[in-house]
Amino acid sequence: MPTNITIICFLFISLSISAQQGDKISFGYSASHLIKLGNRNTFAIPDNPTVQNIAYSFPNLRSSDWQQYWKYPQIGVHLFALDMDDPKVLGYVYGVLPSLEFKIMGDQAIGFHAKFGTGLSFATKTYHKLYNPSNNAIGSHFNNISHFGLDFRVKLLNHNASIGYQLTHISNARTATPNTGFNLHGWQLTFSRNTLVKRNFNESPRKIDTIQRWGGDILLGYGVSEYSFTGGSKYGTYWVSSGLKYSWNNYIAATIGVEYEYNENIFQFHKQDFDIEEIAQDKATQTSVFLAQYLRFGYLAIRLQGGFYLPYPDVERTRHPNYLRVGVDIHPLNGRYRFDPYIGVSLKSHKAVAQYLGLYSGVMF
Repeated sequence: MPTNITIICFLFISLSISAQQGDKISFGYSASHLIKLGNRNTFAIPDNPTVQNIAYSFPNLRSSDWQQYWKYPQIGVHLFALDMDDPKVLGYVYGVLPSLEFKIMGDQAIGFHAKFGTGLSFATKTYHKLYNPSNNAIGSHFNNISHFGLDFRVKLLNHNASIGYQLTHISNARTATPNTGFNLHGWQLTFSRNTLVKRNFNESPRKIDTIQRWGGDILLGYGVSEYSFTGGSKYGTYWVSSGLKYSWNNYIAATIGVEYEYNENIFQFHKQDFDIEEIAQDKATQTSVFLAQYLRFGYLAIRLQGGFYLPYPDVERTRHPNYLRVGVDIHPLNGRYRFDPYIGVSLKSHKAVAQYLGLYSGVMF
């Protein structure tokens, strides 16, 4: 949509003019492709969707332990405009998200960078049984937006130009159905007005230690998802997990453990249409073993978890043999003590299909 490009370019020029010493303003454009999810999409896959964004990066004004360990990543805010190339059915998506950008290798003149972030988006077109029945991608106006990018960057005078790959995901985590979501990927061109100052904090490398190598992790969570048809009731999912934690240092740790989950949505589906209550309860109960990786950034942490279902309860039910959880934790004590409580939000999915969005609380020790 030309209007989207006009707005993004206008914001880029305006912010660049007003930028102060130490600021960085970037504009990115990607001619993308929409990933087709088997035969689940009921709409025609568009030919030329685009992803455009403008980003503001904050300068590193001070040094902390986690910033030094991760080699001073840039913290930024992105504004996104997605043109789905189908204004009547799929419409447009606008979003905002915070991000972290890391230098993988290189120097000030040339290098590889990686960035990721997650935030909130608004879709102009959603599913409607009468007026927009073909759009089974999005069932709500407000959704999550997540973005990942890899860039090869070259410095031109006081600016940067880069080419890279980007993946953008739009979903409401099945809090409203339908929700196959949008998954767009493609090459991206980025131009940056770079006035970031490379700061020399004159620091010697700090000792990277940990309170203790071995410990534990206990978690309680509650998720919500909509019933299998649009406009249906919303049901809860309860889960608890515990595991053995190993910390390489204060910023990287992993847990191997066992998880128990009870899904009211699955119980209601089987009890109402197929099975007696006892069998429906067994089918709604799942146990699994999991491996979780934690990456700490000060008070925040990224939690990446993969799990495999166990044959207990021993009741046949069609399901994927494994799952993925992606979560963001807040650690109010910043890991300074042996007992480290946290709260977080996570998305559970099977392959590319979300199962529910959940809130959780736990403690590491």
